[in-house]
Amino acid sequence: MKVRLYTELAMAVALAVVLDLISKTLPIPRMLHGGSISLHMLPIFIVAFRQSWKGGCMAGGMYGAINFMMNPHIIHPIQVPL
Repeated sequence: MKVRLYTELAMAVALAVVLDLISKTLPIPRMLHGGSISLHMLPIFIVAFRQSWKGGCMAGGMYGAINFMMNPHIIHPIQVPL
């Protein structure tokens, strides 16, 4: 059962990374106060609905770590462990 959970989490995180890369290359219009529409959180939400909050937190944490490795934006050193 855990293999199925981990496989679903890995596929959702991979899809989120691909959607994030696609949304960075396409010219998506920005909203008035700097907001934008992004689809990279949709797979994470689906995992959170299918699995419990634990699966959603695991997928979000994995996506956050991968996003931090691909595009590090450090303002203060305390944000790295947080």
